[in-house]
Amino acid sequence: MKASVSRNKDAMSIAIDGRADAPVISRSFRSLGNVVKSFYDRGFRFFNMFPSGITNLLGVPYSQFGEVWIGEGDYDWDALRHQADLFLENAPDGYISVMAQLDTRDWFLKEHPECEDSYTQLIQTVGYSKWRESASRWLCALIDKMEEWFPDKVYGVFLMAGGTTEWYTKFANDSKYIGYYNGVPNELQTKIYREWQNDPSAEIPTKEKLHASVKYSLMNPAVQTEEQKYWHFYNDVVADAISYFAKVAKEHTNGRMLVGSFYGYLTGITLPYVRECNYLGIGKILDDKNIDVLFCPTSYTLRPANSTSGFRIPVDSITLHDKLYYMEIDCRTYLVQNNELAQRHSIDSTDFRTVEQVKNYICREAAMTVAHGQSYWWFDMFGGYYEDEPLMDIIETLKGVNRRVYEDGAPQVCEVAMMLDVNSMYVIGMDYLMAEPQIEQMTRSGVPWAEYSADDLFCENFPLDRIKVFVFANLEYPTDAMREMIEKLRKMGKTLVFMHAPGYVTDKGFSEEAMESLTGLKLTEIEGEEHCNVYMCEGDAAYNYRSRGTKGSLTERDYDLRSFGPFFTTDDEDVVVLGRYSNSGRPATFYKKNEYGGIDAFSAAAPVPYYVLRTLYREAGVFNYMDDPETLYLNGKFVCLNSYVGGKHKFYWPRVEEFEDVFTHERITFCPEGVDVEFTPEETRLFLPVK
Repeated sequence: MKASVSRNKDAMSIAIDGRADAPVISRSFRSLGNVVKSFYDRGFRFFNMFPSGITNLLGVPYSQFGEVWIGEGDYDWDALRHQADLFLENAPDGYISVMAQLDTRDWFLKEHPECEDSYTQLIQTVGYSKWRESASRWLCALIDKMEEWFPDKVYGVFLMAGGTTEWYTKFANDSKYIGYYNGVPNELQTKIYREWQNDPSAEIPTKEKLHASVKYSLMNPAVQTEEQKYWHFYNDVVADAISYFAKVAKEHTNGRMLVGSFYGYLTGITLPYVRECNYLGIGKILDDKNIDVLFCPTSYTLRPANSTSGFRIPVDSITLHDKLYYMEIDCRTYLVQNNELAQRHSIDSTDFRTVEQVKNYICREAAMTVAHGQSYWWFDMFGGYYEDEPLMDIIETLKGVNRRVYEDGAPQVCEVAMMLDVNSMYVIGMDYLMAEPQIEQMTRSGVPWAEYSADDLFCENFPLDRIKVFVFANLEYPTDAMREMIEKLRKMGKTLVFMHAPGYVTDKGFSEEAMESLTGLKLTEIEGEEHCNVYMCEGDAAYNYRSRGTKGSLTERDYDLRSFGPFFTTDDEDVVVLGRYSNSGRPATFYKKNEYGGIDAFSAAAPVPYYVLRTLYREAGVFNYMDDPETLYLNGKFVCLNSYVGGKHKFYWPRVEEFEDVFTHERITFCPEGVDVEFTPEETRLFLPVK
């Protein structure tokens, strides 16, 4: 058996021996036989095992079957067999992926006292050759045993390590962590850092230097060269480890299995600094041909029913590089109100009491990935989340949507793209404040949009012809090549939207001239401002930023830019002003048409509200799909609309075409003139074209 990634136009799937199916996966820490059987009876064929005795952050082992890797070359195969039999008995014709937890075990740490626990102190261990070699032997032994027992059943091996198995250093408050709080590196990490630098005298900077910002939240690479070297090492060495294990897995299976990993969370990081989470090596991971699949949960901040949801990873970059993406749908359902472990997973931020509430939420989550031609897995985290026939009926219907969209090829129609610049994340402390809040505003703007790593602009297959508007949420420190690319886009007549301090950081220090060269706008710093508020305006009327309040209503609040300097304005009287500083009235958000027919736009900070984005989109000729600030996800063959407030919302489609609601089977003809679509409060509706 050979598993591979299958692509149909813009849609990705798994193919077994060349035959593709809906790639949706069922996963759990506490797999229940009846739940596995329920998924299997409804046509699901992809399942996941996680043989690990490591204790997770909730204080219980990941697996209820016990540890398998108990010593160097020593394995408790009975613990593995008990878990495997559960799937064999309840999903006899299913396919299994196995998650290999590569972290150090207690016995390894006793044998290697120079080494730290990789689950909590990944950065201290991740470059250590003895750990890599030992974990590789465990990885290969696990694969061999699974193939011995289940020939033609194992389709993938997924690499797990670091905090919550997601490849980052978890405990930043540990005294041995060279991270945000305190501590010094151990000798092993220093040795690996010197090897990486090829400098036997290199020293890791102190924590105070590593987290020092020269100007507000910005580092200065001209004077903080050693700190910049370390942060590049910090991220590169983790990406290198994932690539190392991926190569081992691919070669050991002769390319028969898919290889995947958690990685690449560029927004929504819960730790203080995005660069501390080890994910800035995403370019290396995307380019690695041995890695087929990336995983990431949905945004935690944007989960509530009154928000929009959002990716934490540049999902369209994954498609661009011919890889699969799995969004982890791990919400607590109404069935686990009395499940202590489920309730302790407090980061979920959802509290569903009825099947209808869960339906509207999971439809929104699943549709978000399907619209981008990608997939998701149902994470029955601690068991019992899906033990209900009405809920499984919904999940089965969603699987059918996934299959249909793959068959139709999920043609992308996005004319807007958010570009996340990794290089700038090395010099900025709180990118989280810009990119993730901007996601919700873009989703409410009435148009579909794509999310890429900015480096993808250099890929030959990047859809330059389709994208009309490029939103750069963080471009403080563009490379010379990126500056040249921005000028190329400008000469193509594209609309370019910049935020915060675009181009302000250079290899020689901070520069307003470099900002003007990048943005095409004259920008001047407002000296001495640490806190500023902005209000948005149109003509002589001022509009505060609108955010969701209680059900059925909208509340207003200031568009707050606190504690995120430096702040910039302009004295150019030819710009169109969309927002002003509330304390001075000077321009804070504005745009100007350039000589190439495009638009150069700037906002002092993010998020730029959806109604301001609409103004820029209209100027750029972007097709508008909805007037109201509700949630939409769509491609050329699929439409998802979500309304928190309910009521009628007019929806536009670029051609006359009949669609059908996948649940109610109501047929509606979408058209350029628009048609009213009716919603109950918090409802999510999914539509497919009538064949």
